Amino acid sequence: MSKPYKISIRDLLTAEDSSTFQIQPIPIVQRERFAQILTEILENDGWEKDLEGRPTFSPEKGKLYTFEPDNLQFSVKLEATEKIEEEIEGWNPRELREEAERELSRRQRELEKKLSLQLEAEKEERHRLFESLIARATGKALKELAQSIGNIESIEESFSENGEYRLVITIEENE
Repeated sequence: MSKPYKISIRDLLTAEDSSTFQIQPIPIVQRERFAQILTEILENDGWEKDLEGRPTFSPEKGKLYTFEPDNLQFSVKLEATEKIEEEIEGWNPRELREEAERELSRRQRELEKKLSLQLEAEKEERHRLFESLIARATGKALKELAQSIGNIESIEESFSENGEYRLVITIEENE
């Protein structure tokens, strides 16, 4: 009588998924200036520059937000790992190897699908964050423009609970 074979599966699966958000700023300042304003806001909010000088923010392990100033684009990258340590037994070593490969492929697809679903589930929240940052940068650009037109008499700025941004600037024209 033959003995059963045992195969150990030990692997570290990794998966990543990403999404981008293109900014179309109102043309009140040059694109480069808008990127500079937005970068300043991000840095004031605690975003840190990566090795390429881009502002990044990682609110949790496996999630990284990046702002690309050159093309006015936000991106989010999700990463996940899964450590596999299992043993399977059987009578045919070739079938065991094939079963182990199928199991690793199945687990890899599950990990990738999990990230895709997470990315989709967080889409609205992510867009609200980006829109809020863009509104703040637009507000700052409008204030700069107002200053170049005349003396600013008053500025009223507010965000509503639903994320709407309101800015009222009263200017005394230069003569």
